Amino acid sequence: MNPYRYRGYYYDTETNLYYLINRYYSPELCRFISADDVTYLDPERINGLNLYAYCFNDPISYVDIVGRMPFVGYISSVKQKEAIFSFISDPLWGDMFANIVVSVSNTRKITGEKGFLYTFYEIDDKGEETAGIGINFWDWFGVDLSVTVGKRISLGIQISPYFHIGIGIGVDGISLSMTFSYEGCSLEIDANLGLLGIITVVVFAILFVLTGGLIAVAFA
Repeated sequence: MNPYRYRGYYYDTETNLYYLINRYYSPELCRFISADDVTYLDPERINGLNLYAYCFNDPISYVDIVGRMPFVGYISSVKQKEAIFSFISDPLWGDMFANIVVSVSNTRKITGEKGFLYTFYEIDDKGEETAGIGINFWDWFGVDLSVTVGKRISLGIQISPYFHIGIGIGVDGISLSMTFSYEGCSLEIDANLGLLGIITVVVFAILFVLTGGLIAVAFA
């Protein structure tokens, strides 16, 4: 039996709970079985003091894929991504200077086939969350715009059902990505040039030009 059921959540038949990555949701209690972080307390919102509430107690309008961030419930697909190779193992240094990361992912459809206008959500093994919206033409061509929470904004182009490229810019510098997909499984290659990496490249470029100029003057 397919374990992905209500809202595309994974259903654990042993506990009769839905696994939402950060917490478990009980369909009998209609709430989470553990409290959310206190940073999510919001006295200005109805139910804002209830850290066990699911989707602000409005499950018709919202969907919560990760157990702590409800979205308006029209997300078309959800992708979970896990890195299998990183040129620089330390993510901090990789983000600051430069890095190449290879990841594998699995995509679950929430609302069936991808329509002309669709939305998507992605979470990786570091907890970074990305949400976006796109336009799709029969899966053979499309354009999408996404935001990685607190990090970058990205523009992507779908060239076929099997290949997607993207470019992003943000606090971690400039990133390029290539994604190869088949039957909901993907292999993604991300190259990132961080802010310190950009500064290093600019400094070396200036030194190269100045050195070239000095050599030209010396032999003139």
